[in-house]
Amino acid sequence: MAVSYACVDVDDAYLNAVPFYEKNGLRFMNAEDDDPHTRLMYYDLMNLVA
Repeated sequence: MAVSYACVDVDDAYLNAVPFYEKNGLRFMNAEDDDPHTRLMYYDLMNLVA
């Protein structure tokens, strides 16, 4: 089974939108990522076909 991911770089302008991304299934790439200006998030595209 192949794993496919879509990645999003959430920068300063969109940090307030992080709850929206989380609500729609995106997860943080790294739990230790605590940069106050940029967060990396991903969405597992296999969720679309499951």
